[in-house]
Amino acid sequence: MRRREFVALTVVQQRRGHLQQLELRCDIICLSSGDAACSSSPIMRPLSSKMTFYYKRVSPVIFFGVVLLMFGFGLISVLRDRQVSNVPFLIVLLLLAVFAYRFMKKLVFNLADEVLDAGNALVVRSGGQEERIALSDIKNVNYSPYMSPPQVTLSVRRHTAFGETIAFLAPVSIFPLRSSAVINGLIDRVDAARQK
Repeated sequence: MRRREFVALTVVQQRRGHLQQLELRCDIICLSSGDAACSSSPIMRPLSSKMTFYYKRVSPVIFFGVVLLMFGFGLISVLRDRQVSNVPFLIVLLLLAVFAYRFMKKLVFNLADEVLDAGNALVVRSGGQEERIALSDIKNVNYSPYMSPPQVTLSVRRHTAFGETIAFLAPVSIFPLRSSAVINGLIDRVDAARQK
């Protein structure tokens, strides 16, 4: 016996300065009621930003590439023209690279690649590893919507493959400095799961 299930998706689209809300209906056809595709498991929706790859992988390469290029030109001018006046410039570039690396190691390189909402748990993926973390295992959700990009840090009660804190980028809104409804909903659900 075939059974049909519908999944409703709400999409907000901006056209000519006006926001339009569209509702899409996805049709899932199940062959039988015992089919695995028709189980009542929740559909996982992403909590992390799609820009994570850019911030974590692309922007550091661009930044350090520009610093390396400037260092190379400065070094060539020092060696070719024997201008010692460019040596402080090279030292400042080295200090900038060291400071930027330490900053990125703390705030960028530790970001999870993807965080998915699986209902009563979060699925965290990073560096080829994946771990499922129950909402009741989360001690605290620290959300910084006023950072650019907005960042979420989860403190976990148990040790995970990613440590006891997991950081990821929140979805970027088209309105700057606006709190994410998805992350605020996650904070409420974590509080409710802790009180059970």
